[in-house]
Amino acid sequence: MKLSVQMETSLINLSDQYTELTRMSDDFFRVVPVRSGLMRNAGFGPAQLEKSFRMFMNKLGWGWAASYPYNRADIKPFSDTVKASVKTVMAMKPEAIK
Repeated sequence: MKLSVQMETSLINLSDQYTELTRMSDDFFRVVPVRSGLMRNAGFGPAQLEKSFRMFMNKLGWGWAASYPYNRADIKPFSDTVKASVKTVMAMKPEAIK
């Protein structure tokens, strides 16, 4: 019973954190001054963030979370995907200032 309560608590916390990250990503995507396919390709927006999250869950062994026919080891960690998104946006910053 203790383990099930710990798991439930972890999932509630995960849900709260995912909701917050999604909200932040959506807010950022709405206000970024430079719009291009580069933004979506970088992982911003609800569908892209969800895809990265699901792929990472698949990497952890939760195959029901996403379909991936290749080696799970090739899936990037979720945090790496988010870092790459931020890096892409920061590289666009000089364009936004012009």
